[in-house]
Formats: sequence, C-alpha cells, structure tokens
Amino acid sequence: MARRLLSVFFLLALPAAAAISKVQSAATWNTTSTTTCTVALTNTTLHNLLVVWATWSPTSVTVLKVVDANNTNPFPSAVGPTAQSASNTAAQIVYQNNIRGTTGTDNVVVTFSGGTATTASCGCPAPCVFCKGRVHASITHRGFPKLIRSSSR
Repeated sequence: MARRLLSVFFLLALPAAAAISKVQSAATWNTTSTTTCTVALTNTTLHNLLVVWATWSPTSVTVLKVVDANNTNPFPSAVGPTAQSASNTAAQIVYQNNIRGTTGTDNVVVTFSGGTATTASCGCPAPCVFCKGRVHASITHRGFPKLIRSSSR
C-alpha cells in the first residue's frame, strides 16, 4: 500500500504537460540550380521544437548541413536521406529541439554538397512545426522523431 501511495505522489509531483500544437509553417518551392535552400520563419519561441524537410534532385547531391543562426546546435536527421531512383530525387527531415527562439525573421538554411541541386524545395511542415513548451525529442528505432516529454515551463 505504501508503495502505491508513493507512486501516486511522484506521479502528481511531475510538471503538467503542455499541449503540443502547430505554431507556424513555411516553405520554399522549386528553387533551381542551387547549393542552398532557405526557409524564412518569424518570431520563433524559446524551447520549441523545429522540424525542417528538404527535397532535391539529383540524388548524387546530399544535405551537408542545416543551419539556423539562432540555434548553433546541429540539426539531427530524423528521416533520410531517402532516394527515389525512378525520379532521381531525394528527401530528408531534420529537427532541432529546445530552440533559442527569436523575434523577427529566423532563416533556416539547408546546404547541399556534392554539386548543384537542379531543383530543391525545403520547409517547415504541418502538423508540428514548432511544438509549444519544452519538448524532448529522440529518434525511434524506425528513424522517426518521438516526442518524449513536454512540460509547461
């Protein structure tokens, strides 16, 4: 009985979970003959989760890095790169959790290596571009980001 009461006490002592919701999304479509693709976001918020996708052609080009001037930590890969040999295109999803946030414009730049992309698109998708509140993300065994915990702090 004491063990159950202690378990209930610790469960109630945990911080309240914040609602996870989409804050904004943006995209840059079909840029041609490029080595970068830029997503322009505005007014990002401290501790949110930022997810960025990129597609490009040809598949010999790869993502070298994803940079956000306000978030100096690297963007880990969540999915990909995944190549489609039939269409000679590739795609990748990266993320940054616990971002610093900014007021005004926040440009996220995807830089390609291995040549020039003949076409490239990139963006921050729905349904979860930024997730409100502190979010811890990790990669599951299938390569997808898994939101572990979100608190209202």
